[in-house]
Amino acid sequence: MVNDDLKIFHPTEIQETPFPLSESIFQTESKAAGGGDFRPIITKENPWPAKKVAVELLSTALNTRSKKILQEFALQDSGSIKIGDFKEGISGDLRITPNGLTARDLAGITTFSIDGVSGDAIFKGIIQGRSLIAGLVVVGDNAVLIDGETGDITINSGKLTIYDEDEVSILDATGLKNSAFNFDTVFSSTIQNINNTTTDLSDMTITFTFKRETELLLMATCLTDFLFNTSTGTAKLSINVDGVDQTPQGVLSATHGSAHNTLLQVTLTTHKFVTLGAGSHTIKLRGTHSGTDTANFGDKQLTYITLGK
Repeated sequence: MVNDDLKIFHPTEIQETPFPLSESIFQTESKAAGGGDFRPIITKENPWPAKKVAVELLSTALNTRSKKILQEFALQDSGSIKIGDFKEGISGDLRITPNGLTARDLAGITTFSIDGVSGDAIFKGIIQGRSLIAGLVVVGDNAVLIDGETGDITINSGKLTIYDEDEVSILDATGLKNSAFNFDTVFSSTIQNINNTTTDLSDMTITFTFKRETELLLMATCLTDFLFNTSTGTAKLSINVDGVDQTPQGVLSATHGSAHNTLLQVTLTTHKFVTLGAGSHTIKLRGTHSGTDTANFGDKQLTYITLGK
């Protein structure tokens, strides 16, 4: 402070100002109303807040560093998880709720849904798997029914086509097709003379290969004749499978008591049911003659038909 007349300078005094609320904070005594009794102010103890478990949650239930969920999370009745943000023409989304799952494509069409209450599932695309276990499979609008308990297959509309391992249809809605019965046949009209021996008939060999065990019917015919004199003669026709002559055989035999020439002619026939394993096999037609003169084998035919694989 300055006095202009005497030019005497005095220091400016600063009035003491108490700290805000200092009286209420630092006051240790309280005057009782109407008396001189003083008692200390009692301040209630305020404990520190309980420790939050956020650190434990992140470490034991949800690892944000590895981006892995470590424990089970439960949804409230109205809660859900949404994956993706549906934007028409750009992206789809997936929703998981206590009632099931639903997915939509970028066009807003539901591609699959699983009803958590009924267990029903609807898929728009292809379902692939190594195996399928189901009680009843319905294809289309009850067009085909497959009963897993009884094993029944019911086709109410459409057609059934079955193909073999070579992609050849063997069964359709009208029944078995000719391709289901594989067969082959060879024929020769060449006359072959046989005298007191057994030999393969010319041009009477068939070779085939099966991928698995197969049932076959083998059939053979041959026009046979020979000229007898006073001796007995016999001609036989047999089918040979992989080097083994099969029975029964077609047989022609006759006996003449006096010397004369007689031409005996007959069509010998034979057949055989066989089961052959997987692999390559060969069947042949063989002729046998015993006695005097010779036997003639002509108009020969050998056939096989597969009956089942």
